[in-house]
Amino acid sequence: MKKELRDVLLFTFIVLLITTFSAISNSMVYGNKYGGNMTFIMSIYPIVSAILVEKGFNIKTVAKDKLSVTYLIYFSIIFILSLLSLKYEVFMDAFRFIIPSTALLSLYILAINNKVLVGNFSFKELFKWIIVILVILNVLMGASNYYMIKDIYVKDLMTRSVFSITTGLISNICFIFFTIGEEYGWRYFLQAKLQKISGKRVGVLLTGLIWGLFHVPLYGFLFYSGLEGVYACVNIVIFCIAMGVFLGLIYMRGNSVIMVSLIHSLNNMYRAGGIVSTQTATPDAAAISQFFIFSAVMSLVLFMPFLLANEYAKK
Repeated sequence: MKKELRDVLLFTFIVLLITTFSAISNSMVYGNKYGGNMTFIMSIYPIVSAILVEKGFNIKTVAKDKLSVTYLIYFSIIFILSLLSLKYEVFMDAFRFIIPSTALLSLYILAINNKVLVGNFSFKELFKWIIVILVILNVLMGASNYYMIKDIYVKDLMTRSVFSITTGLISNICFIFFTIGEEYGWRYFLQAKLQKISGKRVGVLLTGLIWGLFHVPLYGFLFYSGLEGVYACVNIVIFCIAMGVFLGLIYMRGNSVIMVSLIHSLNNMYRAGGIVSTQTATPDAAAISQFFIFSAVMSLVLFMPFLLANEYAKK
């Protein structure tokens, strides 16, 4: 138990430290200009942190595992480029070419058939969870539209859904390298250890909390600012706690990082169009701040009931 607690604390310290440093330093130099790039870059931090802690920072042990070697080399390259970009913007511009080329790494990661990533992957289970998350997201987005603009825009919801499981799904597979980078750290490493320490329910909630805190530098420094940023940070923490219950359940049932990564990616792809229908005018800052409160409540209502699943009741 002491080892698990030590690993959790060390992992959390490392991942939050490098995330905070990356977000603040980039924000100080470029404002929110490269927020999109930083989202991809920072998604690698959880798996790298987990690998280093898991392997005891032993390079020889890391070198024996293809997955670990791939992510650590990629991390080393992008982190060095990120540091150089603080002085020379051309290095940040280079990510416009580096990030798309990662599709090849995604195919490689899937091809090595790593047991931790594959787990008990099932297309039948994947299809079931895709249906569930799309229903939830449509309810969430429909309610958001109605709250903000007093209209649901069913056509927009259907367009998002169809895109998410067609073109969006292909895109998710091509860039699953990044989502695996998150889910390996959050679900495979952190959730498993916290549940062993604190129990299934408390463990998954603590995982969601740390996952949310991981997003705070991104939302507080690169995406938003001022009071709006505070609301955004509170909202993303609550969303991650609630969504973490859902993703945690998917992982517990299949022990598949790939499956939970695909559902995570689908959520990102669906929400990529914005927090409300793209057919409407952009809400002002005050309205968005108020909306964050509504969004947090809706996330709790829609995702927290999964905490009642049998998997969370088992010892």
